[in-house]
Amino acid sequence: MRVTPELVSTVAFLCARARSGQNLPGGTAFFVELPDESDPKRFWTYLVTAQHCLDEISGQDVYVRINTVPNIGGPAGYEDIKTHKGDWYPHWNADVAAILAPYDPARHAIQKVPIELFIGANYRLDISTFDGRGNPVLEPVLRTAYPGGIPVELGHELFFPGLFIQSAGKTRNLPIVRFGHISRMPGDEMVSIRGAVSGTKQIRAFLAEFHSWGGHSGSPVFWHHEYNITLPLNVPRWQPPQSSLLIQQKQFVPERIDVQVARGWIEGLLGLMSAHFDIEVSPKDKSSRRSIEDIITGINAGTAVITPAENIRELLMSDEMKEDRARRAAQTNNEEPAAVADFAGNDSAEQLTLAPNPKDRIKIPIPSKDEVLNVFKKASRKKSH
Repeated sequence: MRVTPELVSTVAFLCARARSGQNLPGGTAFFVELPDESDPKRFWTYLVTAQHCLDEISGQDVYVRINTVPNIGGPAGYEDIKTHKGDWYPHWNADVAAILAPYDPARHAIQKVPIELFIGANYRLDISTFDGRGNPVLEPVLRTAYPGGIPVELGHELFFPGLFIQSAGKTRNLPIVRFGHISRMPGDEMVSIRGAVSGTKQIRAFLAEFHSWGGHSGSPVFWHHEYNITLPLNVPRWQPPQSSLLIQQKQFVPERIDVQVARGWIEGLLGLMSAHFDIEVSPKDKSSRRSIEDIITGINAGTAVITPAENIRELLMSDEMKEDRARRAAQTNNEEPAAVADFAGNDSAEQLTLAPNPKDRIKIPIPSKDEVLNVFKKASRKKSH
């Protein structure tokens, strides 16, 4: 599996303030971008995590650890930004919470997951929602090949970047990437997740073959799909006459061939990591070989619980969050315009995006069906000497 590096940079770490005064990372969050409802040229950036990650932090302060861009003459590092639990928006019945991203694009090195990459409620990645913002060459090809969207199915490959709590990074966030497969699609069966503080909650979820551990909760889970798109053509192929007694004439017999026009991979957001299942076991008393019934421990079963991306979309598109965006947009529009500093140097804080400027892309021309047919006609002609 080939992982798009920018997707790893979408994550930040959630930290709690310890008694020593240090901020200790304990969970993962990630950045999401969506267009404004009234102005498609305006985009909003949110930080999303699992609701239980906030519940497990004592007190009301939640620190977000975000990587920073290199300073002039100095290395890159990270910054801990304080947020208040009351500023986070919780989902009403799913393990999701979101807040307007507390970051500065000139100071922080982040990537964002476009909401167009969310797997929908019908378990498909809808290419039509890209609306020209994807790859200008491949987007129309994928839209034609998958008019109903690309289906997400059992066994498909998954990966997620997240916090490795045993080695989070001393001077910079260093997320790890773990890999797995879909082992069960969401259905009517509800899954119970139990937190030390938040208690037990029933959610509708994917199950996946993942080794998820403490610290991975809130991580974005990406679905990885490799495609091979072919174009069926009826090509006239020359064949010699069946009998030497016949007049030598060029004979063309139609033959169907499949011409590969696009091959690659695409990734979508399946959801966020919420929990994993343990196999409960009782340790043995070495002296008597009897089970110690009052001590129960757990062994990771290798099955993870993933809250669907559609629940994240529901929260971000809720009336409460729409009203908040409208209020913030009105405040921004009422502000007086600021003067622009006259500095002509390079912007060292410029960020990569998941959809680069079309002018900077390598354009791969895809021939039309008639052009391909014409090429095969020329290649199949009998050469005269």
